[in-house]
Amino acid sequence: RPAMVDVIPTDGIVPLYINPQGVAKLLRNETLTSLPKNLEPVFYNAAQTLLMPKLDALSQQPRYVMKLAQMEPGAAWQWLPITWQPL
Repeated sequence: RPAMVDVIPTDGIVPLYINPQGVAKLLRNETLTSLPKNLEPVFYNAAQTLLMPKLDALSQQPRYVMKLAQMEPGAAWQWLPITWQPL
């Protein structure tokens, strides 16, 4: 897996990086850790049936960055356009 510096675009400000694969993996691990099968069988079954398919679908989504236009130092305050860029 490449380093973030090699993945993130350099032509603007990138305040947000969205990695659906990483989020899905984290949520899956935390859910299964917090719902032991032998102690919480009803919630565990509900998570397996309802949540895990949604996390599988989330993990198939592409990664994105939110980019802002580069501002000049000392420029007047203004709204900046947002660009979503798939990686």
